[in-house]
Amino acid sequence: MGRGGIWGRWCGLIDFLKWKKRRESFQENWGKPIERNRRLNLIALFYERTPPDFSAINQLDEQTCNDLDFSSVFDIVDHTTSHVGQQYLYAQLLSPTGSTPLIEERAAEVEWVDQYPTERLELQMNLSNLTARNIYYVPLLFADTLPFDKKKYIASEILKWLAIFFTIGAFFDLRFIAGVILLFLCLGTM
Repeated sequence: MGRGGIWGRWCGLIDFLKWKKRRESFQENWGKPIERNRRLNLIALFYERTPPDFSAINQLDEQTCNDLDFSSVFDIVDHTTSHVGQQYLYAQLLSPTGSTPLIEERAAEVEWVDQYPTERLELQMNLSNLTARNIYYVPLLFADTLPFDKKKYIASEILKWLAIFFTIGAFFDLRFIAGVILLFLCLGTM
C-alpha cells in the first residue's frame, strides 16, 4: 500500500472522528444556550433581503426593537447551531404573525423536531456543513443590488482583458503576448 493510501485512510479517520464529535455535541447540547459572538449585522442580511412576510401582523420597527433590547432577546432565544438557522430565527422573531393556521403550523414543526430526534440530528449535521462565515452572505445573491468593491471590479476587468489578449495572441505570435504584458506593466507603474 502506497503512502497515498495510508494518508487517505488517516484523513478519513480524522474526518470521521470530527463528524462523530460534532454529532455527540449536538445530542448533548440540544436546547441549551450557546455562548458565542453574534454578528447581528450579518444575521440580519436574510431578513433585510427577503420580501416581507405578508402573513405577519407587522414587522417590528426599529423603535420597538430598541425598546425590547432585541439583540439581548435574540442572544437568549438563539439556540441554533448554524448560521442559516440564526438568520431564519432572526427573521421569524421580527415578523410576528396573527394567523392562527400559521401559528399552528409553526407549533407543529417545533413538535416534529422534538418527536423525531434522529431526523433533527440529521438536519443539524447537514446544516452544520454550512458553517463558513461567508454563508451569511447567501441572501445577497438574491438581492436587487450587490455590494460593490471597486478594487475587485478593477482586478476582474484587468484579468478579463488579459484573457482576451492572450487568446488573440495565441493565434498570432508570442511577441504580441509579450507586448501586452509590457503594456500592462508600464500602465501599472504609472
